[in-house]
Amino acid sequence: MRDLHTLGEEVNRLNQVAVNKDLIIAELNESLKLKEQVFSEEPLKHKYEIISKLNESFKFKERALLKQAELDKNQALEQLNKEFKNKEQALLEQATLKEKETVTRLQASLKIKEQSILKQAAVNKKEAIIQLSESLEIKEQAIAEQAVMIANLNAQLNSRVMRLRNIIVQQPWSIKKILHITYLTLFLMTPIRLRRHLSPLKARLYGFLSNRKQGTDSISDIAVSNAYQVSVPEAKTNAPKVVHVIANFMTGGAFPLAGDLIEYLGEEYKKSIITSFISEYPAYVGMDIEEQSCLYDKAPFIEYFKRIKPDFIHVHYWGSVDEPWYAKAIESARILNIPIIENINTPVAPHISAVVKKYVYVSNYVRHVFGHDGPAHVTVYPGSDFTRFTRNEKEEVPTDCVGMVYRLEKDKLNEDAIKPFILIAQNGQKPKS
Repeated sequence: MRDLHTLGEEVNRLNQVAVNKDLIIAELNESLKLKEQVFSEEPLKHKYEIISKLNESFKFKERALLKQAELDKNQALEQLNKEFKNKEQALLEQATLKEKETVTRLQASLKIKEQSILKQAAVNKKEAIIQLSESLEIKEQAIAEQAVMIANLNAQLNSRVMRLRNIIVQQPWSIKKILHITYLTLFLMTPIRLRRHLSPLKARLYGFLSNRKQGTDSISDIAVSNAYQVSVPEAKTNAPKVVHVIANFMTGGAFPLAGDLIEYLGEEYKKSIITSFISEYPAYVGMDIEEQSCLYDKAPFIEYFKRIKPDFIHVHYWGSVDEPWYAKAIESARILNIPIIENINTPVAPHISAVVKKYVYVSNYVRHVFGHDGPAHVTVYPGSDFTRFTRNEKEEVPTDCVGMVYRLEKDKLNEDAIKPFILIAQNGQKPKS
């Protein structure tokens, strides 16, 4: 559009040159007329000479004007051609630039698509890895649950065998002892299906063996001297009452926890303990503890809870063979509408009940694998009183001693527990153990 405008301006300029030419010719004609007037009286010959000279002058000027016009026209055309060439070059350059920009955009688009494909592939790979990890985790969980099931079965056998051994060795001979031995022996020898038909006999035996309080009358002086004497502080007036429900009161991790709670929180809470079995050689003495051995009747638990009147109940739960006993205790609390805090101390599923207000797991592993999500399910790691393991300031730290603290039963240790000591000895050291 700008080129047409420029061409129009040039045509206007040429037209102006033609107009100027006509003006010059008009001036020359006017001059000629004047000359004719001046020389009208001169001789005719002389007049013709002047006219001839004027014509020659006119022709010369006309040729000069035409030449100048032609020159101006050529210059204008040359300028137009140059501008057209420049415009054409600019258009070519612009087209090349646009082509490059198009290629660049296509390359960028291709790169974006390639990155998107790679990103999607990475996401798909990540999702596949997550699915494989979840599948592996499910398999590991299944293996862990199977291992727990096997351990529970082994613990069931070991618990009954150990309880039978403890009763034979520790308890004085009496009718209760004979009945207890008879019950445990029948339990070990009787198939599971047949046990259900013997439930009434079991209930009568447990009713006879139940409701025994811990005391020192039936415990030897040696057993009392070897036991830890729990220091029970005097509770404040109107202190809340708490009942600890523990399946048995033999040596184990739940019992020092209960003892620590009594010693350190005894002023804030009045605490009692109910259990299914009190050993004749207890690890802890001095606590208000009562034995309730009946597995198939809620009445003894209801009577106990009504008599104690607890504000809440702390269940130290590990399921296994003691699940029926725990179930009756928790169900009795539900009937009486007594809230429960359930401590899951081992890798087992919790006992779910509406009366349980908080499930406290011994580790995140137990909570994630066996527990549930939600604010009622939390992890609280059990603590230890290190003052019991702290040496006196005057005692030197030995450099040749290594030890292990565990209950020597199958549910805790096996024959492989000795291997670390063997490896230490094989490394050339001679520690005491």
